[in-house]
Amino acid sequence: ELRVAGQTGVAEAVGWQHSGFTWTVRVVSEWGHQFACTGHHPVLVLQNNEHVWVQAEDLQPGDLLCIPARGLTRETPLHLHLSEPEKQVRGRLKEVRKPERMTPDLAFLIGCIVAEGSNTHKRVSFSNGDPAFLSRYAETFESIFGFKPSRNQVAKAGDERVFRGVPYTVSRDCFDLYADSKTVVMWLEELGLYMGGRQGRKSASHFKVVPWSILQADRESQAAFLAAYLEGDGSIDPKSGRITYISASASIRRQLQAL
Repeated sequence: ELRVAGQTGVAEAVGWQHSGFTWTVRVVSEWGHQFACTGHHPVLVLQNNEHVWVQAEDLQPGDLLCIPARGLTRETPLHLHLSEPEKQVRGRLKEVRKPERMTPDLAFLIGCIVAEGSNTHKRVSFSNGDPAFLSRYAETFESIFGFKPSRNQVAKAGDERVFRGVPYTVSRDCFDLYADSKTVVMWLEELGLYMGGRQGRKSASHFKVVPWSILQADRESQAAFLAAYLEGDGSIDPKSGRITYISASASIRRQLQAL
């Protein structure tokens, strides 16, 4: 009458097998969770929207593991251990405050950048046309790093533009909030944000990911990240509660589904 965890909940075991002593494999997820088992141990994964049992030794990077979510989300803030900033050179470098742990505010900022921004070798930027969203980003950025991002208007309402061969009219003024800080760029890269521009014919959007620091964050910080991302690249239907998000990155589409 041995009871074990089954595919849909607790189930009664129908048999057992003694395999003696053998090598084991350690499975580590991008969320930071890990477990060890024998190579032939079955692991439930999601493939093409169907549940499939795969032996642990046959798992591949990118497989979606179906594991219990209860108790796996961090309950305490994630400590970040970021590198020390460059020494201040008078008149050259901004004095930057280093975040010590993941917080909902930092997660919100990261969500803004992943959805509507970029992180290049010397500049982090965020572009949007919603005054309230822009103000929230600017205030959060200053509260975390200790200085205000610069502001530049990138489009005016009524401007005629072309996107991927399709002409359109800009509906409202749009602004770019940016900070030229190698230190902030370095920290964001350490936190798991994609750093760089387009590669070949693909824009930077194709290479973005949900940063490891969000996947391993506490539930409140993960919710703040999702709120910012959906505000920038998604929507929530107030009647049905249906959540929709958009991304050119296959990694983000998969990671948000799991998150």
